[in-house]
Amino acid sequence: MPISEAEVLARRDVIGASDVPKIVMGKGVYDLWLEKTRRVSPQFAPTKPAQIGLALESTVMGWAEAVLGPIERDIKVKHPQITYLVSNLDGRVRHSPRPPVEIKTTKMMHRGEDADPGDQWGEEGTSQVPDRVALQCHAQMMCCGPETRLCHVVALIGGEGEERYYVVPRNEITEDSILRATDHFWVKHVRADIPPEADTPSWDYVRQMPRTVGAIMRISDPRVIEEYREASEALRLAIGRKEDLKKQLVAISNGAEYITAEGADGAVRIYKKSVRAERQPRRARVDTVVAYVKAIR
Repeated sequence: MPISEAEVLARRDVIGASDVPKIVMGKGVYDLWLEKTRRVSPQFAPTKPAQIGLALESTVMGWAEAVLGPIERDIKVKHPQITYLVSNLDGRVRHSPRPPVEIKTTKMMHRGEDADPGDQWGEEGTSQVPDRVALQCHAQMMCCGPETRLCHVVALIGGEGEERYYVVPRNEITEDSILRATDHFWVKHVRADIPPEADTPSWDYVRQMPRTVGAIMRISDPRVIEEYREASEALRLAIGRKEDLKKQLVAISNGAEYITAEGADGAVRIYKKSVRAERQPRRARVDTVVAYVKAIR
């Protein structure tokens, strides 16, 4: 659902349903902590895919109404007991028990060996949605109250040309995982002002942080500094070793472009020597072009 800049800023004081997958899955949780502790401003400008999704949301919701019945749109709900857990619903079916409706517009599905099983859309009519979507749906149901036992997901998947319908049932194990993870994040990290250790910030967020020239920050744990120095030294040595080995390979190639060798496991290793072509003088290049043109006439 579309939200204003003021609403984006207000999210710093709560955990939204869209924040829950980051907290539970541990991906992007450091950036989220930077936002909640006001070290950086939330990313308000939507990405191009997000802009496309917002533009299509109303159309997809209209299709959903034809199947699910009348839908109340853009609803804000709060958890009955947990004050910091809230959700902005794309929609909510008007008839009882008023389950939430989540609209997703996504790129073409990834298949094959490299596909992440947890990021796949299954057969229509099932509960087989990506893990991040299932977690978001559970947070929405939790905010809607104990009587809400399912969440409708309507997905417009790129390359297919039509929407798919899924139903995510409420699961107590998933709900318990969300409760424990969000409580830990909010109490042990946001309120305690301690960054999460299981994730690292992105450069997009780090570059937003204000810089005070000449200021000195004293930290209690020197491990980050020590590990950074060790990693820098290891990288310097690795780069030097790589260059030495490259020179050896070029020296023994005897002019060949490829070098092959059979390893102890019987597999053949191949090294391709990169050759930088010498740039011809301009006059020579012009003569070559002229000769080519004459040849094809």
